[in-house]
Amino acid sequence: MPMNDDPLRPVIGRGGLVVVIKGDQVLAACAARGMSLEKLRLDARLSRPTLQAALRGKRVRPSTLLKLAQALKRNPVLEEASELLTGVAPKIGPTRQGEGDPKDD
Repeated sequence: MPMNDDPLRPVIGRGGLVVVIKGDQVLAACAARGMSLEKLRLDARLSRPTLQAALRGKRVRPSTLLKLAQALKRNPVLEEASELLTGVAPKIGPTRQGEGDPKDD
């Protein structure tokens, strides 16, 4: 059985170490930030073919992964966008005791 049978594992290719990025995760990360793929590409300083290859699940260099992660980190997640995508409202914190609760008589 080959050591690298999992396609998402880093592997040693002809050009050195390569990784596979989950394209749907990149798309979701951009959506949660209100960020276009073009802005991501420019912020990450990647060529169009490199970003397209990464999004299609092709093997890319670890430096591409790092550039994408750093570009996403520089652009904060918009809570409202995240809520619209996931359907989960952000946690607001504890309410004051008795607020909205029926009174015990």
